[in-house]
Amino acid sequence: MYDTIFAPITAVGSSAISVFRVSGEKSNDILKILIKNKTLPVERRLTLKKIYHPYIKNEIIDICLICWMPKPNSYTGEDSFEIFCHGGNATSLAFINCLSKIKGLRYATAGEFSKRALINGKIDLIKAEAINDIIFAENEKQRALSMKQLNKGLSIPINHWRQTMINTLSKIEATIDFSDEEDVPEKINISSELSKIIKQIKEVINEGNLCDLIFKGLKVTFTGPPNSGKSSLFNYIIKKEKSIVTKIPGTTRDVIENKITYNGYQITFFDTAGIRKTKNLVEKEGIKKALKAIKDADLVLNVNDITNTKKNVTSRNSWQIFNKIDMKGLASRKKTSQQKKTFFISAKTGEGVDTLLEAIYRHIVNKTKRREENQFFYTNQRQKIDLEKALTDLSNAIFEKNEEIVAEHLRSAINNLERILGKIDVEDVLGNIFSNFCIGK
Repeated sequence: MYDTIFAPITAVGSSAISVFRVSGEKSNDILKILIKNKTLPVERRLTLKKIYHPYIKNEIIDICLICWMPKPNSYTGEDSFEIFCHGGNATSLAFINCLSKIKGLRYATAGEFSKRALINGKIDLIKAEAINDIIFAENEKQRALSMKQLNKGLSIPINHWRQTMINTLSKIEATIDFSDEEDVPEKINISSELSKIIKQIKEVINEGNLCDLIFKGLKVTFTGPPNSGKSSLFNYIIKKEKSIVTKIPGTTRDVIENKITYNGYQITFFDTAGIRKTKNLVEKEGIKKALKAIKDADLVLNVNDITNTKKNVTSRNSWQIFNKIDMKGLASRKKTSQQKKTFFISAKTGEGVDTLLEAIYRHIVNKTKRREENQFFYTNQRQKIDLEKALTDLSNAIFEKNEEIVAEHLRSAINNLERILGKIDVEDVLGNIFSNFCIGK
């Protein structure tokens, strides 16, 4: 049905070992060719074998451990084997060159092994995405959440909701088939069951919104007038001179961003152009981008020059930062009130910056602490969108009186949940999802 495929499932480069995976209906014959033996190794047991070049007589590529995994007990659910060879560029390239020459065997595309595992029922799409999230996790918090999703994640409630809706749909269809009957006692139960699911989906969406701060990171934007010290503070926090700092107002013309990990949480800082009236077209464009960055931010830091009594306008998600407290005669004004979201710092000496970072950290913790109380959450926009569609369908079903229309809303809700699991989807959509995976997964 499908081509037999191969790929390295470890990074190519200097290492003790490299691992190659082969999967597909011709795996059996290909392994026999490589080990020059008509008998396959004992299944699911590591066996030491010489690997021969298929088209160069008696040329040994490497002496490796082989693991033969016949279907359905393999990662993909197909006949499959893995080669644990010596590491290094030369050995890896030798295997790629050798395997590429075998007729009926081709190099796997990104995510193709996981896609086959999904198609063969070994995993669902939520678990496939969790595996990819684990691989690309940038900090411990992201890794822990991704593992939680893989182990006992969103698949559990979705399968329960789906089965409940299927049972409800069967009752409604039975009602339609026997429409000549006077009363339908199941109506109350239908409303009760759907209301429970609606409440649970809302909880999952709320938890997912909180988890977004962990998966995507908190977006913190510096704003304020020119020469207030935004770029200096930005550079001090990220520990490199990424933003140009001069005494000339309007030096920063573009939005400059940088990610850091602080106490296990990812934070992305955005340095922006100083907000002021100007006739300079380039600076105007920079201010326009700055305003968008402010709008998109989870937290806005209004940086003020403490020598200037004029303070920036506050908003619901903004804090006031007073910079340049190192300047002579300002010692009496070095007071920090976190309750008032006001901080006094020196971007030059670093005084007060650690206090500011700790406050940002506590802000993230407060925003995300409820996630520990709920087991289930979404991890990407694809899941969130289909959950919201299912929620809309269920809400419409509860308030609809016509049984046939109620049934249609339920079918649509079931389809949306099945899309999250990957049970139904067109090939190009699945292809787009798995194209973001790494080769070998």
